[in-house]
Amino acid sequence: SDTTICQVPECGKTFTYHKTTSTMKTHLSSVHYITKTVIEKQQSSISSMTQILLPKIISNTIKVPYSTKQQKEINQYLVKFIVGTVQSLQLVKAPDFLNFCKKLDSKYKVSVTKILKDEIDFTYHYTYDQVKEEINNSAEYVALTLDFWNSKAHLSYLGVTCHWLSLNFEYKKILLTIGELPYPHEASQIVEYMKNLLNIWNLEFKVLSITTDNAANVKKAIRNLGVGTHSLIPTSLEWHTIEKLIPLLEPFEQATRLMSGSKFATLGIMYPVMIGLLNRLPNDFSNLNDRMANNVKDIIQDDMKSRWELPHELGIYDSFFDL
Repeated sequence: SDTTICQVPECGKTFTYHKTTSTMKTHLSSVHYITKTVIEKQQSSISSMTQILLPKIISNTIKVPYSTKQQKEINQYLVKFIVGTVQSLQLVKAPDFLNFCKKLDSKYKVSVTKILKDEIDFTYHYTYDQVKEEINNSAEYVALTLDFWNSKAHLSYLGVTCHWLSLNFEYKKILLTIGELPYPHEASQIVEYMKNLLNIWNLEFKVLSITTDNAANVKKAIRNLGVGTHSLIPTSLEWHTIEKLIPLLEPFEQATRLMSGSKFATLGIMYPVMIGLLNRLPNDFSNLNDRMANNVKDIIQDDMKSRWELPHELGIYDSFFDL
């Protein structure tokens, strides 16, 4: 008679076949817990897993290029890297860089220099509009710093930085320009350069002061520019704020004089002074009855806390041993 053998590993039990498989079914269900229902559940589970994993398997084996949106986003980060580290755009043509990008992510296609130039141009104009809007909206008055720089090729560049306090008394600064100014750098050239710059940024009537080096041509240019010659006449509200700030700033003047008079301003001297100021701010000046003055106090207090939080324990030890 025919026989049938159980194929479950390490079983191999033999049964006599009598035209039906009932004996084998009984054996599988009772000994190995294998039934039709169990098999169907396993097949369903395998099918579900296949539907989930198959796209991932395909994407890992077949490299589908990034979409236009994804490619553009990566290009933006590449531009930030090139600009932030002052790299040449020719970097994207270098074989070693291309091999590096391919090894890092073969789905990313390194863009040609023209695309990157367009991205830089777009980013510049977008940022320019944003900064110009911020200055117009948050800067009532500004202060400028002006300085000359020379390149290795002996070309002269004039850099102008803008500083201001926002309506919330936040300190802001931005580099307005660093442009080439040909020799001989006469005062008339600098005046023309600055007038054009102030006109571009709508700052003609907002400049309170300009800080420069001591070069004669630069000082003459600033005098001829006429900036800062107008009188400063505080309003009654501003005088009120100034009056409220005087008692707040007096302890800082005393601290400055104390540390300036010390031959060696060590941590043992500085730490007790700073802690004394920190303790006085919330206790002696809890309410100055002026919104702007209170904002100044809060900014000073937060800045001092952040600066002196880490050396707290070290300052205690140092002050103790300096006694």
